[in-house]
Amino acid sequence: MDNEKIFIGRTKPESFLICDDSLKDIDAPFYAWLREEGFTFAGRKGHYSSCDWAYVSITYRIFGYGMPGVAFGAATGGHAITIEEFKVIYQIYRNYEGQGIFACRKDHGPHWIYVNPSDREKRTELIDHLEFKGFKCREDEVTNRQSTIDSPYPVIVDITRKIYGHLHNTTSAAAASSKSKVISVEEFYALYKDPDAEWDEYVAAVREILKKYLAEEEVDQYLAQPDTVKLIEDNYEGYTKRTGTGADPEATAYCLWMLY
Repeated sequence: MDNEKIFIGRTKPESFLICDDSLKDIDAPFYAWLREEGFTFAGRKGHYSSCDWAYVSITYRIFGYGMPGVAFGAATGGHAITIEEFKVIYQIYRNYEGQGIFACRKDHGPHWIYVNPSDREKRTELIDHLEFKGFKCREDEVTNRQSTIDSPYPVIVDITRKIYGHLHNTTSAAAASSKSKVISVEEFYALYKDPDAEWDEYVAAVREILKKYLAEEEVDQYLAQPDTVKLIEDNYEGYTKRTGTGADPEATAYCLWMLY
């Protein structure tokens, strides 16, 4: 590695590089296992029988076949690992699936999600949905159900403790936005309704996430393409029916961005 100064968050995209002779076969058991675990193929090219390696992203639940002479991003750790080694690493992360980011702590703090509905009607619908799902308002001197509806600032939702509230000033709202912590209500519904997400909610979430990578006009044109629609339909069906072949809206959007 050269002496050029690098910073966390500004490095090249990484994924696990898995190497095994069986991966020369497109029907290798490892590929079938990935699909059973909910990973989606997101490679840029097809399968090469001369390649005994593949790239896998745990974060986005996607994988791609290796290609002679081409590196799709950087290999985590700078080198390949075996299938058995990858499964050990994957199981560690799988143990925390669906939990807060610091669930490894014995007494981890709340897992706050910042949601910013576009208007009062959507804000009210969000709160009604949360309360239907058993969430309670975090009531204090300045926070209650009505103040959450009336507030111009993002709604805060703690998935772990099933409570909600709202930010109280411009400073806190700006801080959350600057760190890309605020999501749209469309993203929230699709990501946290899980298999209960409706088709329109799922597509709306994919669209909102894609807008982080592409211009709005590009997103609309891209989503209108037949191949794009087919990929989203397949992922949605697997996601809502839990067949192991789908992907959540975030992984689907990232996959589409990689294929753009």
